[in-house]
Amino acid sequence: LAKSIQKAGGDIPTALENYSAVAVPEGHAIADLNLLPHAIFGSLVAKLLSVPLLLMNALRGKLLLKRVNDDVTYQQIYRENSLLVMVCRYFWKKDRVPFFDTKTKLA
Repeated sequence: LAKSIQKAGGDIPTALENYSAVAVPEGHAIADLNLLPHAIFGSLVAKLLSVPLLLMNALRGKLLLKRVNDDVTYQQIYRENSLLVMVCRYFWKKDRVPFFDTKTKLA
């Protein structure tokens, strides 16, 4: 945020707009990457589907955890692992327990 304010010459509305343009897609990528444990630590079927995808990236020299520690954006890591994220999202949707509000009877 400080860099955005500096680049905008102190113009706060412009700086916030520029910062949001970068931060929001990064936040979405982070949220999607948080689905990975659902397949990695999930059922046997989930593991059988996710391990080959992890190994494929490892063979390309793009280890997932190493990339997080490198100077690479989360959006780039998401793009490199988009198929894995799709598998994880499937198992997350299948295994999750939706929130149910007992007062309003709405999910």
